[in-house]
Amino acid sequence: MPTNIFPLNRMAEKKKPLYIMWQNNYPILMPIIKSAKKRVRSSAKKHKANLAYRTAYKSAVKKARIEKSEENVKAAYRALDKAAQKRVIHPNKAARLKSRIGKK
Repeated sequence: MPTNIFPLNRMAEKKKPLYIMWQNNYPILMPIIKSAKKRVRSSAKKHKANLAYRTAYKSAVKKARIEKSEENVKAAYRALDKAAQKRVIHPNKAARLKSRIGKK
C-alpha cells in the first residue's frame, strides 16, 4: 500500500475501514475491492493523458488564432485530430474548431 493512504472509520458503530488517498491536494476515497483499486489507478492514468491532449489542442488553437501562419494552423489541425481520435473531445467539436480556424 502507498504511504499516502491512511485508514479512517466510516461510522463509529460499524468500524469498517475507509481509506483516503490524496491526489493533487484533494482527498479521494480508496476502495477496498481489488478491481476497484485497479480502476482508480487506471482512471488516474487516463486522466493525466487526457489533460495532456487537452492542453496541447487548446494551446495549438490559441496560437493559430493569434498568429495565422500555415505551420500554426497545421499544428492546430493535427492537435485537434489527435484529441478527437483519443476521444478527449467530440469529433464534431474538432471539425467545428478546424472550420473556424480555416475561415479567418
